Amino acid sequence: MINFALFVAVKPQSVNILTQEKYVSADKRYEVECRTSGSRPDAVITWWKGNRPVKRLAKNFLEHNNHNNQSLSILTFVPVIEDDGKYLTCRAENPSIPENALEDKWRLNVHCPKVQ
Repeated sequence: MINFALFVAVKPQSVNILTQEKYVSADKRYEVECRTSGSRPDAVITWWKGNRPVKRLAKNFLEHNNHNNQSLSILTFVPVIEDDGKYLTCRAENPSIPENALEDKWRLNVHCPKVQ
């Protein structure tokens, strides 16, 4: 008897930034969570601020179950006043399928803390 394993690559089905506050304060630390699901193999999650990648500040976790693969990324982010109006983007893509990325964006509304 010969067993064959069938591998089917599937692009991400959803990507969602779970932490989107209406306002953020400059120079305050935030943990921003993004979850993606449905990708096989697991989606690669990257973060972007404006058109620049945000590196080394995210931790990625894989969550497998029988229904759909999920990946969670937690970005440690400290906005500055110059980030006001920029978009923070969570991007999920399957490395096996070209040009399949899904994105969720959060428009940053950065307030400067009051000086006392």
